[in-house]
Amino acid sequence: MKKFLFVIALIFGAFAFEPQPAYAVAQEDDIEKMYEQYITPEVQAVRDRFDQMEQRNAEVRAANQLRVNIALVISILVGLIPFFWILVKSFKTGSWKANPSGTVWGLVIALAGGVLLFAVNFGIFWLRFKYDDAFNAVLTYGLVLALIIGVIYLLNKKG
Repeated sequence: MKKFLFVIALIFGAFAFEPQPAYAVAQEDDIEKMYEQYITPEVQAVRDRFDQMEQRNAEVRAANQLRVNIALVISILVGLIPFFWILVKSFKTGSWKANPSGTVWGLVIALAGGVLLFAVNFGIFWLRFKYDDAFNAVLTYGLVLALIIGVIYLLNKKG
């Protein structure tokens, strides 16, 4: 048994430890020194601009990831509202005692609706982040069209 555990430890140790050869680091340092010797001011300026653009891109990606994470948290909270509303209402009214299976089914349906609400909410956030101007135009035209249809319906209903 001890030999078996020793063999297992050796196998894990072999996979966990992977030494880097010393010559690879020395070669990279030598290449960097040779590169710095022959670099011109124009190439250095291009390199600096490239580094600045890389830094700006990293900042923009971090900001976009933060926006997506905030949208995700908001969407999850909005999606859980129906579930918790039914849960709290069933405990306040005591309906969970009278009809426990109905309460559970109501909670399952509310959770399914919450998942759908989450998907729609996060989808709208994602489309807004991805296609900002185009999505605003489509959303505006869609709302105006819905209002026109609603007004026509209300006018025909009264008349």
